[in-house]
Amino acid sequence: MEANQQETIGSPQNKQCKHCKMEISKDAKVCPYCRKKQGGKGKWIIIGVVVVLILLAAAGGDSEKAVSPDTNKAASSESTETEMVSAAVSDSVPVEEAEPEPAQSPEPTHYESGMYLVGKDIPAGEYAVFAERSLGYMEVASDSSGNFESILCNANFSYNTIVTLEEGRYFSMTGAYAVPMAEAQIDTTGSGMFKVGVNIPAGEYKIVVDEDAAMGLGYLEVASDSSHDFASIRTNDNIESSAYISVNEGEYLTLNECHIEP
Repeated sequence: MEANQQETIGSPQNKQCKHCKMEISKDAKVCPYCRKKQGGKGKWIIIGVVVVLILLAAAGGDSEKAVSPDTNKAASSESTETEMVSAAVSDSVPVEEAEPEPAQSPEPTHYESGMYLVGKDIPAGEYAVFAERSLGYMEVASDSSGNFESILCNANFSYNTIVTLEEGRYFSMTGAYAVPMAEAQIDTTGSGMFKVGVNIPAGEYKIVVDEDAAMGLGYLEVASDSSHDFASIRTNDNIESSAYISVNEGEYLTLNECHIEP
């Protein structure tokens, strides 16, 4: 028996028991001496580790799937809230509209002192003529001869006069300028020539002589048109202190060194 035991020791078909260290068959699952199982723990430990890793990986994947929708939902909710807050702020803050720039009135047509052929240099029509300084002069002639006989009308004025120009006539100004009547802005608080219904309303007016009037006299005139023809004068007078005058629509009131009482 000892011989048999010696023969079996170190045989490739045998192995040493993990518990009692006796030589046993390589295929033995239980040691015939100590009766203990011969299964390796390392194998089961590796298998257990692998199983645990698989379970952890599966749990991690499920966790990501479970969290991702909530995360997306939270992000979407946060974005929606931000948009709602922005919209609320936008609605609550008044938008300041740019103030429109005031429309600028176009400069009126302006004819300087000089001599004009009506219909060529200046259109026919009615014009307000203003003195550039303390006294202006205007004249309308039938031709350009310069003869006294060609003068159809003329006037000296301290503020303004109004004249109608017909085509083919010659219009001259000295110390004055002309503006088409439709564009003219005429001050009616002092001396001047005013169109009733345009510059002043029709009605009765009290005319008062200026305090600094020469010789203490004023002059008033009412005409039917602005031709400056003597035949167009309805009434005129030199006045002291004051006078009343009634004017009708379409007539022209001329005042010199006197004014309408406010």
